[in-house]
Amino acid sequence: MYKIFALLQRAPDTDWYAFRNILREDIPRALRQIPAGKAINRIEAFNVLERDFRPTTNADNHQWSGVLGLHFDSREEALAAAQDDVFIGALSARSDMVSDWSISVVREVPVSEEDDYFEGSCKVFAFFTNTLPKDNPMSREEMFNRWNEHAGRMQGARLDQLMNKFTQNQVLPDFHAANPRYDYDGVSEIWFPSVEKGELLFKNYDAEQTIIPSSAQMGGEPGGCVYLRTDEFDAYRRAD
Repeated sequence: MYKIFALLQRAPDTDWYAFRNILREDIPRALRQIPAGKAINRIEAFNVLERDFRPTTNADNHQWSGVLGLHFDSREEALAAAQDDVFIGALSARSDMVSDWSISVVREVPVSEEDDYFEGSCKVFAFFTNTLPKDNPMSREEMFNRWNEHAGRMQGARLDQLMNKFTQNQVLPDFHAANPRYDYDGVSEIWFPSVEKGELLFKNYDAEQTIIPSSAQMGGEPGGCVYLRTDEFDAYRRAD
């Protein structure tokens, strides 16, 4: 499965509910009406409920208000849409309500899912960047291997038991965001049974003592991560 994550920032004078409406309805409808959008098989809309859900992160102050998850069957379809001027124009057309935006093209890699996973549980995104110094770079492919090792360390510390579901979204090695500030390398999607369970992972000193050194081994630092707690809404699903 391949996806485009579109991140949008709400304009300062735009009502929160009006922004949620365009995220759930107007933009998905516009994307589906253009040729490149015909390949989309599902659209998820996520309104941000809490920025910086994990404290001491987001040093660059990325102020996202909403996320769209656009699902494609193939890498080629996702990349074609991301490079299509009409598609990008439809995504960014609501400049009256959206002050900034960016996209990431990813390959979805499910890691774990509990049998009792249910819709409506606490959802958290972590958009992160490889923050290693430029004179000691790590390729995205190497980072993905270390990401798997990081997931194993979380399981070894039994921190995975706090989650209902965890999915890796690996940004394609040959894709880079138009704005280098938003050129993320990976996106974690984590579902928790409750906000309180999520806080036990990301707002707990003991858990942080495991997460911080483990993240460093995959080239990440807290300041290079953007954690967003969101709602979850199915805006479109193609009939089989």
